[in-house]
Amino acid sequence: MAAAVALSSRPRSSSFWVLLGGGAAFFVLTLAVVVFPTVPGDGTVREWLLGIATPPVVRTLKVINEAGSWKVLLPASLLNLAVTAVVLTLASAR
Repeated sequence: MAAAVALSSRPRSSSFWVLLGGGAAFFVLTLAVVVFPTVPGDGTVREWLLGIATPPVVRTLKVINEAGSWKVLLPASLLNLAVTAVVLTLASAR
């Protein structure tokens, strides 16, 4: 179904606004981390969540937390760069 748009309407660049909004959100989060080293109530919420979580959920979250360390992220990033370089090289050879 086609939407009726007035001829005088200019095209909107919604991706620009999404990008701008996302950038603003990350800026505000970064500023909050710098200004407030710890969020009030963070420990209470963490303990509550761990209290209601089942043991398999806690084990899974510990694995996910370990996957976010530099020991996993650095090799994964280097592997990603290497694979991307190979794929781009093969694509340009065609």
